[in-house]
Amino acid sequence: MSFIISVITASVILASGTPQGTSESTTPFPRPNTGGALYAQCSPSTETAKSESGGLYCNGYIMAIHDSLKERADFCTYGDPTSYFVDQVMAYLKAHPDEWPQSAPSLIRKILIKENDC
Repeated sequence: MSFIISVITASVILASGTPQGTSESTTPFPRPNTGGALYAQCSPSTETAKSESGGLYCNGYIMAIHDSLKERADFCTYGDPTSYFVDQVMAYLKAHPDEWPQSAPSLIRKILIKENDC
């Protein structure tokens, strides 16, 4: 009987991402939903180290979208380092705060395609 309860509890945790009865997220860097949230999360303040502002998380988030574009015939990256693409996205966001309300994944795709057009 305790095995069945353990399996049910594990299923609830896997399905919800949190133990039953808790709603608090354990992710230190929640997925940014808008361009503004992405810019805020990925821009370290002058007092904060980049690693404490979501640097690795932001790199992974942007590069996951980058990797989904590799099969496009009009997308050329030539093996540039991760920081090159992250810098493209962050520079664009800094220059275009009027676009911050847009969906972060859609905005990243648009920026990367525009900046790396063959």
